[in-house]
Amino acid sequence: MEKYYLIDFENVSTGGFSGCELLGNEDHIHVFFTDKSTKFDLNILARHKAATLEIHKVPCGNQSADMHIVSYLGYLVGRYREKDFECIIVSKDTDFDNVIKFWTDAEGVSVRRSPVIKNDVSEGRKKNKKTENKGSQDKKTRKNNISDNSGKSIPERNVNNSGTEQQKKELTERLKKAIGESEISPCFTDEITNIVTSHFEEKHMLTSVHNDLRQIFTDYSDVYDLVRKVVKEHNNVTVPKNNDRNKGNSLSVTVKKDLDKAKIGNEDADYLASLAVKYSGKSDSKALANKALVKKYGQDKGNDLYKKIKKYL
Repeated sequence: MEKYYLIDFENVSTGGFSGCELLGNEDHIHVFFTDKSTKFDLNILARHKAATLEIHKVPCGNQSADMHIVSYLGYLVGRYREKDFECIIVSKDTDFDNVIKFWTDAEGVSVRRSPVIKNDVSEGRKKNKKTENKGSQDKKTRKNNISDNSGKSIPERNVNNSGTEQQKKELTERLKKAIGESEISPCFTDEITNIVTSHFEEKHMLTSVHNDLRQIFTDYSDVYDLVRKVVKEHNNVTVPKNNDRNKGNSLSVTVKKDLDKAKIGNEDADYLASLAVKYSGKSDSKALANKALVKKYGQDKGNDLYKKIKKYL
């Protein structure tokens, strides 16, 4: 299949070319730029290998490159609509999505948008590994299940999801800051953070991250070194928090088990368990919990629910 990569150089700069070394003789790169664009890295000329490369300089102006890309897309559709071909707009600009939807719906043309070339190149690999990925997901599901004293399986992620998401958020912010201060192209920020957080709870997290980065980035070592440094710094800061979180998880399971026996609904039980975890160990824990319950449920129901978790405060 012939593939045409229309690169919005003003938007993605040289970072958008990541993966061009994987293209073949059925691939065609078209670069659209203006005088306002950043300098073109001549190393790209040596990296794109078998793919053809054409440079299109367009006049400066409001969304000038965008309009020329859309125009050229229409030209390709008109010329090759009867053939097996695909167009990929390499840009982070979501304004292209409406145009893509138009051609997809109106003519059934295969058009997509990607922030970098390699996202599209690696798509085929992901499809070929569909079965493998499914098995991996099943394995993770089994791994993340724990049991209470009754032997019932409880998804661990449901127990500590709030704490985990907060940790992911903090790590993501650290990564974004570090990438912004490095020489890594900002267009890779979301992809790098997504890779790291996708392996967040794995025992060998850095190994998995390393393997993913190696499959995607040609020069992955610098990216991995930065990620490893940030992850280790993050872990050093959050180890005490993680220990507290584990204790909180155990308390939450115990509280929910008792509330289930008392026939308290799931939503109320979740809230009561969260209060027990939040205020447990504090000098004024009972007063704080009672105040929160009365505010949420009113005097009578609030006091009644308070009695059910009082012993955990």
